Amino acid sequence: MRYLFFDIECSDGAHMCTFGYVLCDGAFGVLEKRDIVMNPEAQFQLGRYSGDPEITLAYSKERFLRSAPFPAHYEDIKRVLTAENQIVAGHSVDSDIGFINTACERYGFDTMDYEAMDTQTVFKSLHPEAKSFNLSSICQQLGVEQSNWHKSCDDAEATMRIAEKLCAEKETNMEGLAELFPHCRTSSASLSERRAVNRERKYRAKLFADNAFKVKPVNSVENAALNGKRVTFSRALENDDPLFIWGVLQEVVNGGGIYSRQIEDTHIFVKHGEKECGRYLALKDGLSAGTFSAQIIEMDALLQILNKEREEIILPNPDDYKLNEKKPAPPDVRTKGAPAATLGDILRAVKKPKR
Repeated sequence: MRYLFFDIECSDGAHMCTFGYVLCDGAFGVLEKRDIVMNPEAQFQLGRYSGDPEITLAYSKERFLRSAPFPAHYEDIKRVLTAENQIVAGHSVDSDIGFINTACERYGFDTMDYEAMDTQTVFKSLHPEAKSFNLSSICQQLGVEQSNWHKSCDDAEATMRIAEKLCAEKETNMEGLAELFPHCRTSSASLSERRAVNRERKYRAKLFADNAFKVKPVNSVENAALNGKRVTFSRALENDDPLFIWGVLQEVVNGGGIYSRQIEDTHIFVKHGEKECGRYLALKDGLSAGTFSAQIIEMDALLQILNKEREEIILPNPDDYKLNEKKPAPPDVRTKGAPAATLGDILRAVKKPKR
């Protein structure tokens, strides 16, 4: 059995510019080590808007721009990742799988089908007391040497040495490590499915945000506990289950309640367990300072006020609603010959105004 460790660097946190890997035998002897350099066909944004870059890549911008983009390397990368009789692993590997899936979607390729183990999650399971879990910190904690950070093949080799240390710690090999920590494995297909679910959930949350103030009473029922009261939901609730919150809001409005996002004058705040959000934190600060006077309740308490069971809440049909119209998109600033801009491309192209 061979082991493949891989790492990816991006030009802007989303678009690949290097795919590096190390292939080794069962004794962690290196068989092959390689960096695939590509043109990300996206801007180079290595810091937060303006200012010094937060990281330094291993190659010059000119080298990246001279290189072929992802489509020219798709088959090669697929061959490396989907070879038989090997275990694939990486550090924070969900992120790297996501970068590859993004590139496949962007250029119209099929998603590559493989499973990978996350060495970061294995380390967390073995050392939950550690204060930092990034690659450089884990290397330092385990005594793994690495100086050429953000060169993908070198980071991949550092990940391999971490895995070697973890195997030694448990007196096993990578196959045994995979059996001991099954929750540390993920597949590219399942991650792609989760991404699709998250995209749909985010779309519905945005749809709710754009339409919440437009909810009008239907079958009004007088409710003394809600009549004239402003009700605010935790942002976490609105993001996690927007259609259910939408249905609950309809019942609140039917009872005479008013939807509000202004926590300073809200009467009822519906929290999401102990999940925190900006609204909840600001409200707690205001209550502590004595400037706010809202009542904080859980969703179950609100349902009791509404005299409704969860299954009685009628969910809206998203197809009946539209997002607010967008302003014209800014000009595409990516390199010549790049494919049509995605929403992420556009957002990252917008410069933060100077203060």
